[in-house]
Amino acid sequence: EVFNSLTGNGYYVEVLGSSMTCFDASNYGTLVLCDSEGEFHQEEIAKLESDVKQGGLGLLVIGEWYNRRQMQRLKIFDDNTRSIWSPIVGGGNVPALNRLLSPFGIAFSDEVTKGQLRLGRTSIPVGTGTSLHRLPPQSSLFSLSGGGSPVLGLTAAGKGKVVAYCDTSAFDENLGNSLHPEIFLDFVSYASGRAYPSWIRNGQVHNQGYVGTRTRAPGADELLEEDALRVLKRPMGCHTNAPLYQRQSQGAEEVPKAKEAEPVQEADKGEPGEGQGGRADERVGEHIEEETLVGRAPPTTTEPEWASLRPRVDARKIFEAYYQRQIYGFLVVIACLALLFLWKRISTSRRNKIKATKNRYTRLRQIV
Repeated sequence: EVFNSLTGNGYYVEVLGSSMTCFDASNYGTLVLCDSEGEFHQEEIAKLESDVKQGGLGLLVIGEWYNRRQMQRLKIFDDNTRSIWSPIVGGGNVPALNRLLSPFGIAFSDEVTKGQLRLGRTSIPVGTGTSLHRLPPQSSLFSLSGGGSPVLGLTAAGKGKVVAYCDTSAFDENLGNSLHPEIFLDFVSYASGRAYPSWIRNGQVHNQGYVGTRTRAPGADELLEEDALRVLKRPMGCHTNAPLYQRQSQGAEEVPKAKEAEPVQEADKGEPGEGQGGRADERVGEHIEEETLVGRAPPTTTEPEWASLRPRVDARKIFEAYYQRQIYGFLVVIACLALLFLWKRISTSRRNKIKATKNRYTRLRQIV
């Protein structure tokens, strides 16, 4: 529904097929990063800071929950690999997002939030999301109803604008919640500088900035383990972006080739050849599960980094474990049949003895 709302309102949406160093931000209005689970290269972080602060690119970041203690509770035993599996990043890679947002003075916390967010007349469900730990000065902050945690922040960063939201429940139809694509459109409109939502005046403006006192942000180097560092050392390459909606225009510019790092979507309104006032571009990108980027330029991504973080499984061990279970099951069935046969023999013998005893007593009574 979010994608249909974007294209229905005249936006051009693309999936970023390469790293963020491969797209031209001047061609797009907003970069959307939704539920990201991958890491970001330093070159991507530096380029995004320049695109937003100097180029006026809008940035919309939608995070998810991340909590070490909660992740420990979600461990499972996998029968195929005969090993214990635990989540690597939780709902989203909050430490990586914080590293990406650090130049803008924004950070998510490791708190798991749930409740309702009121924006104007609309009540948005927040289920197992995160919260905001830090925002720069002159930011607008929105908290959950009933004095809950802050989950939405809007701020200006140089020539651009940044929106940080803490949950995907209102935009993901797979979760079974009521969807609110109109709120997503509000986020994109604000980030691209096209319009200010009417509900923005209800936010708390923090002139001196905001730092959460009841929450903590994950460590700066959290999740930067050996596997992740090895992925970040790989050279980035640019590949062609994948448009989700094909515009029919004569003056369309060719999208620069990008490299694979994290899937991204891009949405822009108007023609690529027009000036900034004539169109608002948006880029929506998605990484791994549901990561979306909305920005001015076609996103770029390197090969999915999460793939190398998954445990390597030996196929031979899987087959050995499978046949082991089959043999164990066969032995259990044989044991059960043997016990059943023995029980029948014993019960038949007892019945025969009882019958023979009754016959003897009957003959004795007849003799008497």
